[in-house]
Amino acid sequence: MTVKKRKNELEFLQNCQLLFTNFYKVEEIAKKMEEYGYNEEIISQGNLLYQKAEEYYQQTQKKRSEKRKSHQIFMQEFDDFWNKYRKHRKILKVALTKQAKYWVFFKIDTALPHSYLEKMEYMRIFYEGLQNPNQEIQPSLKRFKLTPDVAQQGVVTYEKTEKLRSNYEKNRGESQQMTQDKKRTFEQLYEWINDFYKVAQIALEEHPQLLESIGIFVRS
Repeated sequence: MTVKKRKNELEFLQNCQLLFTNFYKVEEIAKKMEEYGYNEEIISQGNLLYQKAEEYYQQTQKKRSEKRKSHQIFMQEFDDFWNKYRKHRKILKVALTKQAKYWVFFKIDTALPHSYLEKMEYMRIFYEGLQNPNQEIQPSLKRFKLTPDVAQQGVVTYEKTEKLRSNYEKNRGESQQMTQDKKRTFEQLYEWINDFYKVAQIALEEHPQLLESIGIFVRS
């Protein structure tokens, strides 16, 4: 019998738990397997792999949840900020209709970007530009209520959104690394279990009930 790697990971871990629990509980299994080289040291190595895989599985589930939550929080803040920015951008274009040479300083002279990183950069430049506008355009900004308070609020919102983005990226990176570590550990455990099952089918051939007690299906 071989373990299918596509098997649900949780189901696989449950089978491993069954194997090691009954191996230590049923003396006859340990006795028969020891005759084929599976002594206490070898079994402990497999059990340690199982415990490590179980830990990685739980940590990965937790980290994935944290990643999803941080992404949701970031995107909510980002979307609200982006909508507000687009409104202010339209107003500024109208305010500077006759002073279009200043558009470049607010990056409103180009089409809107697609990636959220570029969008973040556009918003940063825009609101920092409003904080320190050229004196020539200050009357136009005041007329359309693009005040220093609007600029300050925009900068503060940008900094908040950037922190949320950084937190999401951190969680995403940690999730990816943990997934890789989990995959590597599961591969090692798959190999160990497969080898164990192959030997167990020989060692316990005359004891089908013992085979089934460690997760090996026996045809009747």
